[in-house]
Amino acid sequence: MKTNQNGFAAVLAVLIAAVVLIGAGGYFYATKTAKPISAPVTQNETVVEPATQASAQTAASDTSGWQTYRSDEWGMEIKYPETIYQKDNWCDKKTAECFISFEETKNKGQVLDWPSITIGSVTTALSPRAWIEKNQPNIRQIENQKTPLSDIKVGAGQTPGVEFASSAAAGGSESIIIQGSNNNLLEISLNASPNGEIAPAIFDQMLSTFKLVESSASNKDETYYWKPYENQKYGFSFKYPPDWIFDNSGNDWDFHLSNMNLNSDSLGCEKGFVGLEIQIHSKKAGADLKCGEERASGKKENIKIGQNQGYKIEHGGWDASCDGAGYCLALGDTAYVWVFTGADSSVGYETINKIIGSIKHN
Repeated sequence: MKTNQNGFAAVLAVLIAAVVLIGAGGYFYATKTAKPISAPVTQNETVVEPATQASAQTAASDTSGWQTYRSDEWGMEIKYPETIYQKDNWCDKKTAECFISFEETKNKGQVLDWPSITIGSVTTALSPRAWIEKNQPNIRQIENQKTPLSDIKVGAGQTPGVEFASSAAAGGSESIIIQGSNNNLLEISLNASPNGEIAPAIFDQMLSTFKLVESSASNKDETYYWKPYENQKYGFSFKYPPDWIFDNSGNDWDFHLSNMNLNSDSLGCEKGFVGLEIQIHSKKAGADLKCGEERASGKKENIKIGQNQGYKIEHGGWDASCDGAGYCLALGDTAYVWVFTGADSSVGYETINKIIGSIKHN
């Protein structure tokens, strides 16, 4: 029994030695051939090199594929993305400011009050700050608190502007007033609504593309900004200075225009007075052109204003102490315009001649 135990112990010792040798050899081989192991990366983690990050930022601010809105009349242009579309335009008769509006394309054709970006232009000699103080006292506030004005630079050209917040839109507005290139101010606003808002980042990107361009109005004379009058019944139109008094006494054939209110039933010729009366009359087709022959007097000469043939007579016979020339112009073959004029100086007649020169047969 003792001999068997000794034999078993010897065999066991041999087996243990073999295992140790095999294990040592395996460890030696593994340490010689193993490669470094990288740190684990989770599925949601993306490793971005600095150059790739810069490319991503460039792509986010790239506006090269955007559409361009340009107004030669207002002297400006700005870009907008495909997620935005130009909706409509309108004018505010009270402030004489005209607007265009942009809304998100996804809301196109829907009736609800959606958030918008608006651009407006108003003709004024006031600076941006002075115009805001004069015209925006009621809306330049939030929760009854007057909002501050901040000077900023807009677009690549660093055009000076003034920024302020207001309650003009139901959800609030951020507006910027910019000095235009031709005696006008430009107002660019981001308007929220109860139905949401356009991302401020989009608005900022659009502003970054803004720039002033040469205005087509810069080559036009003062009549470009005059008020228009159009008479559809007789098919004619004319323009007159925006600060003049226009009175047609509720009819569509007799118009009085002057630069002052004389506060009298009869026309006078006070110092600085400039005025005229325009009457429209029907005539038989083919009949000779005759205007106020019973009242007019003096030298007569044929004239043509635009496409309107007619004549000018030295004294039109106006009931004013400074009665001036009379003008008779045909409107087609069945109507004519008879114009009385009066002014206390030759300077006044320069304005009168511009008004008469604007008469058109539509």
